[in-house]
Amino acid sequence: MNGGELPWTVAALARAVRDRRLRAVEVAEETLRRIARRDGGHLNAFLAVDAGRARREAAAVDHRLAGGTALPLAGVPVGLKDLFETAGVPTTAGSRILAGYVPTTDARVVQQLSEAGALVRIGKLNLHEFAYGPTGTVSAAGPVRNPHDPARMAGGSSSGSAAAVAAGILPAALGTDTGGSVRIPAALCGVLGLKPTYDLLSRQGVIPLAWSLDHVGILAASAEDLALVLRVLAGPGVAGTVPPRTEGLRVGLLSGVSDGDGVWDAEARAVYLESLGRLETAGLVPVPVPAPGSAWPVLFDRWREAQAVILAAEAVTYHRPWLATRAGEYSPEVRERLLARAGLPAVYYLEAGRERVRARALWTALFQQVELAVLPTVPVPAPVLGAREVPGPDGQPRPVVAALLYHTAPFNLLGLPAISLPVGRTPGGLPVGLQLVAPWWEEARLLAVARRLEEAGVVQAPSPRW
Repeated sequence: MNGGELPWTVAALARAVRDRRLRAVEVAEETLRRIARRDGGHLNAFLAVDAGRARREAAAVDHRLAGGTALPLAGVPVGLKDLFETAGVPTTAGSRILAGYVPTTDARVVQQLSEAGALVRIGKLNLHEFAYGPTGTVSAAGPVRNPHDPARMAGGSSSGSAAAVAAGILPAALGTDTGGSVRIPAALCGVLGLKPTYDLLSRQGVIPLAWSLDHVGILAASAEDLALVLRVLAGPGVAGTVPPRTEGLRVGLLSGVSDGDGVWDAEARAVYLESLGRLETAGLVPVPVPAPGSAWPVLFDRWREAQAVILAAEAVTYHRPWLATRAGEYSPEVRERLLARAGLPAVYYLEAGRERVRARALWTALFQQVELAVLPTVPVPAPVLGAREVPGPDGQPRPVVAALLYHTAPFNLLGLPAISLPVGRTPGGLPVGLQLVAPWWEEARLLAVARRLEEAGVVQAPSPRW
């Protein structure tokens, strides 16, 4: 197989393998070639690669097809962030704490992908240790590099998932999103990243960070590919074959968040505003939405703080046994983040939960006025590796971790479905992401709008420089 013979997409590969124009074993071999050529020495997206297991899995897919089994993702390589337990394959969460851990069963979503004919055992993808960070730079295996500029961050925590898709190594990958960990790397690497409604996709067999905020998400290079994977994991009713209407949908603009104030970098701001200005050409209707009571940035501050409190309390609860006996095996950054709020009073957690209830009521009312909300995914393009701060909206330095989570964390608190779309690149070649948020359980609407924006040229497919 010549990798250029057909588009390296979920849709094209599945059709070709199902029609027997291509064998799954050929796809596996091409994937292994791409990993060797594009990852090693460049990205560090993969923690481990198992060529033998990949070939056996692909041969089994070809055998099932020959026996007449219907496989919607036949022969499609789908990457797994190394939080997803995979039977017989080490699952490390990017940490020395889990070195040597080999699960005996698959996570539920891994099982679903495998049953659909996807190739999920080629290797496991790198991540920010235990998913506790948005930069993708802290892992026992070292940082993941951005395909558009290897001197810059890929974003996290699903860093390897985004980088592998952006580099054309994999057509799709799974990640997890607790404060933005699918959408942030999608934006920095220039791919599509979907965080569905909370609990739409199973978290069984997924190593947790914070159980009431964790979402399983999908990264891919097109809305169609996202929909095909989502259909397997959530059922055809969620992303069915008949897309919802997009013409005339009202898209909410939140003053101080959705406008240029929400992007701190001048070059990225220009790209974002240009994409915002083209929503109407795609048939959408931008609608200013006044903030109820406080200004939108003030509300977002409250929601970010509530999300951070809940995350810290739940993460410390999960990690408490290891912190007591093996604290020295964590990376310093993750250990410090865990310990910083280890003594958090219970009342803070309860108050954060009450803020979540208030926020959900506010957004329920907001979605009586508009069908979607739009805002930046992140306020800055990919920072350089090792950066601790980035320039804020006033030019003063802001912590890079807080900056990357700025526009994404509130929607984990709320459990709303959200998608990051690549809408262009800065003159320096760094991707810029636009984020759409829909009411609960409206993934089909998000994907239909994403597809419409692709057709209108607002969403641009990934094309790394190297």
